[in-house]
Amino acid sequence: MKKKYQYPTVIQSIASIRNDLEAFAETSGIPESELRQITLVVEELFSKIVRFAFTGKDQQLLEITLSKADREITLEMVDKGEEFNPLETNPEQLMDPASIDEGGMGLSLIKAFCDSISYTREEQKNILLIKKMIRGQAETEAQ
Repeated sequence: MKKKYQYPTVIQSIASIRNDLEAFAETSGIPESELRQITLVVEELFSKIVRFAFTGKDQQLLEITLSKADREITLEMVDKGEEFNPLETNPEQLMDPASIDEGGMGLSLIKAFCDSISYTREEQKNILLIKKMIRGQAETEAQ
Protein backbone atom coordinates (compact mmCIF):
# COMPACT_ATOMS: atom_id res chain seq x y z
CA MET A 1 0.00 0.00 0.00
CA LYS A 2 1.28 3.46 -0.92
CA LYS A 3 -0.21 6.90 -0.29
CA LYS A 4 1.02 10.42 -1.07
CA TYR A 5 0.02 13.57 0.84
CA GLN A 6 0.85 17.28 0.62
CA TYR A 7 0.76 19.75 3.50
CA PRO A 8 1.30 23.51 3.78
CA THR A 9 4.56 24.26 5.59
CA VAL A 10 2.89 25.67 8.70
CA ILE A 11 2.84 24.10 12.16
CA GLN A 12 -0.97 23.93 12.05
CA SER A 13 -0.63 21.17 9.40
CA ILE A 14 0.41 18.73 12.14
CA ALA A 15 -3.25 18.01 12.97
CA SER A 16 -3.94 16.97 9.35
CA ILE A 17 -0.76 14.91 9.26
CA ARG A 18 -1.80 13.10 12.45
CA ASN A 19 -5.25 12.33 10.99
CA ASP A 20 -3.76 11.03 7.74
CA LEU A 21 -1.25 8.85 9.60
CA GLU A 22 -4.05 7.34 11.67
CA ALA A 23 -6.15 6.61 8.56
CA PHE A 24 -3.14 5.07 6.78
CA ALA A 25 -2.32 2.91 9.81
CA GLU A 26 -5.89 1.70 10.07
CA THR A 27 -6.21 0.71 6.41
CA SER A 28 -2.76 -0.88 6.22
CA GLY A 29 -2.85 -2.73 9.55
CA ILE A 30 -0.11 -0.86 11.39
CA PRO A 31 -0.32 -1.55 15.16
CA GLU A 32 -1.13 1.35 17.52
CA SER A 33 2.29 1.17 19.21
CA GLU A 34 4.07 1.57 15.88
CA LEU A 35 1.69 4.37 14.85
CA ARG A 36 2.56 6.36 17.99
CA GLN A 37 6.27 6.13 17.18
CA ILE A 38 5.78 7.05 13.51
CA THR A 39 3.57 9.98 14.47
CA LEU A 40 6.17 11.31 16.90
CA VAL A 41 8.91 11.00 14.26
CA VAL A 42 6.88 12.76 11.56
CA GLU A 43 5.71 15.54 13.88
CA GLU A 44 9.22 16.22 15.13
CA LEU A 45 10.75 16.24 11.64
CA PHE A 46 7.92 18.32 10.17
CA SER A 47 8.24 20.96 12.91
CA LYS A 48 12.03 21.13 12.43
CA ILE A 49 11.64 21.50 8.67
CA VAL A 50 9.04 24.25 9.00
CA ARG A 51 11.13 26.04 11.60
CA PHE A 52 14.48 25.94 9.79
CA ALA A 53 14.00 25.24 6.06
CA PHE A 54 11.35 27.90 5.54
CA THR A 55 12.73 30.83 7.54
CA GLY A 56 11.67 33.98 5.73
CA LYS A 57 10.11 32.00 2.87
CA ASP A 58 6.53 31.98 1.74
CA GLN A 59 4.42 28.99 2.69
CA GLN A 60 4.99 26.03 0.38
CA LEU A 61 3.98 22.39 0.31
CA LEU A 62 5.79 19.48 1.90
CA GLU A 63 5.10 16.09 0.41
CA ILE A 64 4.90 12.94 2.52
CA THR A 65 4.76 9.52 0.87
CA LEU A 66 3.86 6.57 3.06
CA SER A 67 4.14 2.97 2.02
CA LYS A 68 3.90 -0.39 3.72
CA ALA A 69 5.22 -3.62 2.28
CA ASP A 70 5.10 -6.73 4.42
CA ARG A 71 6.48 -5.57 7.78
CA GLU A 72 8.32 -2.46 6.58
CA ILE A 73 6.96 1.09 6.67
CA THR A 74 8.69 3.61 4.42
CA LEU A 75 8.17 7.32 4.81
CA GLU A 76 9.58 9.93 2.45
CA MET A 77 9.39 13.64 3.24
CA VAL A 78 10.25 16.07 0.43
CA ASP A 79 10.32 19.86 0.56
CA LYS A 80 11.71 22.75 -1.50
CA GLY A 81 12.87 24.81 1.46
CA GLU A 82 16.38 26.04 2.18
CA GLU A 83 18.94 23.25 2.40
CA PHE A 84 18.43 21.81 5.87
CA ASN A 85 19.36 18.42 7.27
CA PRO A 86 17.27 17.85 10.42
CA LEU A 87 19.47 14.86 11.32
CA GLU A 88 22.51 17.01 12.08
CA THR A 89 23.17 17.95 15.68
CA ASN A 90 25.64 20.13 17.42
CA PRO A 91 27.89 17.64 19.33
CA GLU A 92 28.53 20.23 22.05
CA GLN A 93 24.82 20.22 22.90
CA LEU A 94 24.93 16.49 23.57
CA MET A 95 27.65 17.08 26.20
CA ASP A 96 25.63 19.85 27.91
CA PRO A 97 21.88 19.09 27.92
CA ALA A 98 21.15 22.59 29.26
CA SER A 99 22.38 24.03 25.95
CA ILE A 100 19.99 21.97 23.81
CA ASP A 101 17.60 24.13 21.83
CA GLU A 102 13.87 23.74 22.29
CA GLY A 103 12.86 20.50 20.57
CA GLY A 104 16.48 19.34 20.36
CA MET A 105 15.95 16.07 22.20
CA GLY A 106 13.57 14.90 19.47
CA LEU A 107 16.46 13.79 17.30
CA SER A 108 17.42 11.11 19.83
CA LEU A 109 13.86 9.79 19.78
CA ILE A 110 13.69 9.91 15.99
CA LYS A 111 16.81 7.78 15.69
CA ALA A 112 15.62 5.38 18.40
CA PHE A 113 12.25 4.78 16.71
CA CYS A 114 13.54 4.32 13.14
CA ASP A 115 15.44 1.41 11.66
CA SER A 116 17.06 3.72 9.13
CA ILE A 117 16.86 7.38 8.27
CA SER A 118 18.76 9.34 5.65
CA TYR A 119 18.88 12.84 4.21
CA THR A 120 19.80 13.93 0.69
CA ARG A 121 19.56 17.18 -1.26
CA GLU A 122 18.61 16.69 -4.92
CA GLU A 123 17.31 19.18 -7.50
CA GLN A 124 16.80 21.91 -4.87
CA LYS A 125 14.78 19.53 -2.67
CA ASN A 126 15.39 18.22 0.84
CA ILE A 127 14.60 14.51 0.94
CA LEU A 128 14.27 12.45 4.11
CA LEU A 129 13.86 8.69 3.77
CA ILE A 130 12.73 6.84 6.88
CA LYS A 131 12.29 3.09 7.29
CA LYS A 132 10.73 1.31 10.21
CA MET A 133 10.08 -2.38 10.71
CA ILE A 134 6.84 -3.44 12.33
CA ARG A 135 7.75 -5.52 15.33
CA GLY A 136 5.71 -8.67 15.86
CA GLN A 137 4.00 -9.45 19.15
CA ALA A 138 6.40 -12.33 19.91
CA GLU A 139 9.41 -10.21 18.96
CA THR A 140 8.27 -7.35 21.20
CA GLU A 141 7.68 -9.66 24.18
CA ALA A 142 11.13 -11.24 23.80
CA GLN A 143 12.87 -7.88 24.27
